[in-house]
Amino acid sequence: SYLDASDRSSTSIRDEMQYRPRHKAAVMASERFADDTELSATMQFVGGEFYFSRQGLPRTRMLDPYALFNLRVARPLLGPRIRVLVGADNLFDADYEQAYGLPQAGRLLYAGFDIKLL
Repeated sequence: SYLDASDRSSTSIRDEMQYRPRHKAAVMASERFADDTELSATMQFVGGEFYFSRQGLPRTRMLDPYALFNLRVARPLLGPRIRVLVGADNLFDADYEQAYGLPQAGRLLYAGFDIKLL
């Protein structure tokens, strides 16, 4: 997606809007195998995100672009009503910020299960 947001208010000293990325791309792929094992992967790219300085002269700067990769495997356990899953978010442990000065968490590894009650 491409976003060209601008601040048109009469009190604004800038045209750009803070923390609204201009470029965003996301791709998801999923495959289900014969044994009902499901493998899914996602990639998200974000770039062109402005932020404003809060001290001194007003300045407009841009956050570094980043790409995130996530991977998940889910498999039935003890029949079709229970699935066990394992995954990783931010698989390559990318350093990124969605807001200036607030770094996001690194790689997240998780495991769990789903239960269908009915």
